Formats: sequence, structure tokens, C-alpha cells
Amino acid sequence: MTMARTTVPFVEYLESLREDRGALAALRRGLGQPPGAVPDMYRYVVPWLPQTPSRDDARFFLVASVLPCTPPALPMATWARTLLRRKPRTPSR
Repeated sequence: MTMARTTVPFVEYLESLREDRGALAALRRGLGQPPGAVPDMYRYVVPWLPQTPSRDDARFFLVASVLPCTPPALPMATWARTLLRRKPRTPSR
């Protein structure tokens, strides 16, 4: 699956977890941690990652860890889609 194909369904999936306190707790553990460093997040994030590992994988973990901190009245879709579609910067030398 390409990143463009996974971003919108991934955001919708995360939105569907808002009532699942266990899922939110697992995702919240990712805050302040390096992407992929919290195994509790894997069951919610890894199935949505593109098949070819890349630096873009970090965005999925970041978006998933922020979900529990957003108020339910604030739709995640706009900022999450923007973050997931943004091209990563390459370090300048």
C-alpha cells in the first residue's frame, strides 16, 4: 500500500478508537518517545504502515500518539492528513 492510500483510512481508523480507553492508553504511551519505540502501539499502527519501510513510518506513530490528546470535538482529520502527506525535509549540509 502506498502512503497516499493509507493516510485517510488510517486517520478514520484512529478516529474510531476514541471510545476505546485501552487503545488510547496504548497510543498515549508513544508521546515523547522515538517513533516505533513503544510496542503497545504496534497493534494499532503497524498494520497501516506501507509495505516498504521508510522514514515516513514515523509520521504514523506521531499521529497515533497525539490522538489521545486531542479533544473529541476537534476533528483529527485535517491536521493528521496534512502531517501524513507532508514530504519529509532532507537535512541540509
